[in-house]
Amino acid sequence: MSINEQIQNSVVNLVETFEKLRNQLEEKHFGKVLEEESDQENITEEQATNFENEFLESMHDVFEDIGYETVEKLYLTSINIVEACDIIYPFDDENEDEIEGEIEARSEDALQALNGDSSD
Repeated sequence: MSINEQIQNSVVNLVETFEKLRNQLEEKHFGKVLEEESDQENITEEQATNFENEFLESMHDVFEDIGYETVEKLYLTSINIVEACDIIYPFDDENEDEIEGEIEARSEDALQALNGDSSD
């Protein structure tokens, strides 16, 4: 198997596994997997907060177990992956600021969780 195929398989596996986790947490906290934007209209703030907290806790456990050096490499690699994706499949300019803002907010939340900082 070529290195490109190995990377493709790894990326697909990572995305599918994250989707499984997200689906499990949505089922647990919202009673169903949220497939449509309209599904989000009936979610309470408390449900959304509980969902986000459990997701971040899960990510904290994952990244804590693989160690700082690997997380640092993952972070740097992720930046390169996102840049490459944007070249190949550019974000719609109308949504780019919103997407970047969400990514930045989630990154800050994840870093706080990794550092054990729960202050908001």
